[in-house]
Amino acid sequence: MYPSETAEAKRQRSRVMRKRLRDAGMTEIVLVLPKSCVDQLDAQKSHRGLRNRGQVVEQLLSMGRTADQQSL
Repeated sequence: MYPSETAEAKRQRSRVMRKRLRDAGMTEIVLVLPKSCVDQLDAQKSHRGLRNRGQVVEQLLSMGRTADQQSL
């Protein structure tokens, strides 16, 4: 992200970011998906006015959880 940043500085910045996420009750994950799935996530992100793909995934999971609870 910062071209002149040292490898150690990058690692430290990542550690700080992950701690901030954990403190907020969140965890970063990496997904490997086909481009068509990423395109769908991006379309939903734009359509819903969200800031990032993670918010789309969170909403989809929440919708699925609600549907599962209603079917009980």
